[in-house]
Amino acid sequence: MNREMATIATEVRRLERTEVFLDALREHFDRHFDRGWLAMLVDELPIDSSLVPQIRELFGLRSVYLSDIYEIRFGIERLTTFAFELRRHLEPVLRDRLRISGFTRSSRDDEIGRIHRQFVASAFPANLDRLEELTESLRQSIDLTEWSASR
Repeated sequence: MNREMATIATEVRRLERTEVFLDALREHFDRHFDRGWLAMLVDELPIDSSLVPQIRELFGLRSVYLSDIYEIRFGIERLTTFAFELRRHLEPVLRDRLRISGFTRSSRDDEIGRIHRQFVASAFPANLDRLEELTESLRQSIDLTEWSASR
């Protein structure tokens, strides 16, 4: 009986840790990737248009239960694909798309808007790295949860 209670307590702690990673990932995604400017740029890219809605479904989870593991795993796959596609298709041309490269600068751009877009472009790679790190942390917490649930 005590062993079962210890196993349940361990599982609850792991699920709570998964919730913490999911919350951190949700906050990072909302702050840096679920933005109108990015949505407009992503719409122009050759990537699956269902990625962002499927990622939003993952972030709809507020509490994590063992029955949510497969939904979370699917969301992790979509996040991984999203990050890969942004790195592959958007990162190389981001400065051009934001009209801040030497080739696309517009004379009608206001100075504050241009500075903001330069900041976005310079922070984008680090934000993408952080998205990948948080996604991997969530993946590892799920792998631990699945391992202990299958025992």
